[in-house]
This record gives sequence, structure tokens and C-alpha cells, in this order.
Amino acid sequence: KRVNTNDAPTALTLTTTTIYDHQQAGSYIGQFFTTDPDVGDTHTYSLVTGSGDTDNFQFYVQHDTLYNVSQVDYTTQSIYFIRARSTDAGGLFIENTFTINVSNVN
Repeated sequence: KRVNTNDAPTALTLTTTTIYDHQQAGSYIGQFFTTDPDVGDTHTYSLVTGSGDTDNFQFYVQHDTLYNVSQVDYTTQSIYFIRARSTDAGGLFIENTFTINVSNVN
């Protein structure tokens, strides 16, 4: 008899990696999605330290959604680097880094 065990997530993605110049603080940036061999598994999302976490402090996560902490200004910073983690209900996780580009708007 096969025992159903918890399997680790296999991929972590973000719906968008482009944001627009002058987006106000608290703007929707994108939604995280996890690929997991365990159908119906639930996941929690967080920003974590590690390689690629340079700009984590500029963002925050609520549920599965990424938001910016302060207004985006292309002339100040045009690229952000974040590191995120998806943890499944059994405590197994996957991490991924994302490069978020700011689209310059006149």
C-alpha cells in the first residue's frame, strides 16, 4: 500500500515582473503561484533573506500578493531584486529570486 507523503513544492512564480513608474505605496505588484505535486496543498508566502534579497525591504506580502512599501520612482531605482519563499502545509518550501523592472512613464 502506497503511503501518501508530503512532497516539496517544485516551482514558485510571480504573475508579473514589471511595475510602472510612480506607482503609489501599497500598490499591487503581482501574485505568487506555487507548483506542488500534492494537489490541493496550501501555501504561505514570505520574503526571505539569502542571495537575491537586496530589495526585499521595498516590498511586503499579504497572503499570496506582493505590494510595494513606498512610491516607485524610475529615476531613483529602475530594477529591484527580491527573494521569496513558498511554504506548503507540511512545512516544505521552495525559494526563488525575482528581478522586478520599473517601466519608465512620462
